[in-house]
Amino acid sequence: MYKRLILICIIISFIMGSGEAYSQESQIEKKHIAIICSDSSVASIRSLKGITQNLKNADIELEYSEMNLKSEGPEGILTKLNLLHPDLVITVGSPATILIKERKPELPLIFSTVLNPETSGIIDESDSNQSITGASLDIPIDIQFQKFKMIHEDISKIGVIYTDQTEDLIEDAREVAPELGLELVALKISSDREVPIALDSLCRVVDGIWTTADDLIYTPQATKFMILVSLRNQKPIMGFSPSFVKSGALMGLNYDYKDIGRRAGNLAMRYLHGKPLSEIPVASPGIIYLHINLKTANQIGIEIDQSLVDISKEIYK
Repeated sequence: MYKRLILICIIISFIMGSGEAYSQESQIEKKHIAIICSDSSVASIRSLKGITQNLKNADIELEYSEMNLKSEGPEGILTKLNLLHPDLVITVGSPATILIKERKPELPLIFSTVLNPETSGIIDESDSNQSITGASLDIPIDIQFQKFKMIHEDISKIGVIYTDQTEDLIEDAREVAPELGLELVALKISSDREVPIALDSLCRVVDGIWTTADDLIYTPQATKFMILVSLRNQKPIMGFSPSFVKSGALMGLNYDYKDIGRRAGNLAMRYLHGKPLSEIPVASPGIIYLHINLKTANQIGIEIDQSLVDISKEIYK
């Protein structure tokens, strides 16, 4: 009888212990991620798909909410965030990223589909404790120059026009160019009104012109003018976007937005597994597409190897 009583006590203790363990396990909360798109553009939609695809395959319990800045407005987004108290925010595009950085700086932030996060001030390289990182659209300068040399084999001097907005980028380019056997000739201007004089000076000494996404320079009028001058002087332009190439630049590079989203999702997983955001470097595009304008190549007398044409994402004739 005494042994039976002890056995019953052991069984009861085991059941109560298991119940307590189950109760503790059931109280583990899922991580909540707020995903905020700047708009509903094709780029944003593809980036969002990459992010959610990654999150759905996560090896931890989480849930996420999707928001759209353009349709819900800044105050609507901020109100939702105050109610959700997310463990992490992932943004798509610069407007959403800037909103969270400025209005909700206490929230851990991973951005995606952002161009020039350092030069635009989204990332502060002097702050080693910042709670922000992400997947940018910046194609490394060495890759840009390498692709330019592949298309235009005779290039040795690359010219570029820049402003205060892209000065940091130019300083990086000055270091990269000599490593690839190139000389960078950089002219600084203050507005697009100075483009004609700067471009005329460059065309006298360089073999090709590299462009950056500097909206202080590349207005529609200035871009059109640059293309006309480059064709007249037979100085090929490396455009910073497919539309630039389509308009007459010799070549340019582009990225896969879904891949950018997946990279942001990878960064999110690293953070949720315990890695501080300050220790996670900004990711660059992993999939890079080549765009070539064969009509421009014919006009300025550059013969492009067929193997490069074959691997190009878009060919303009």
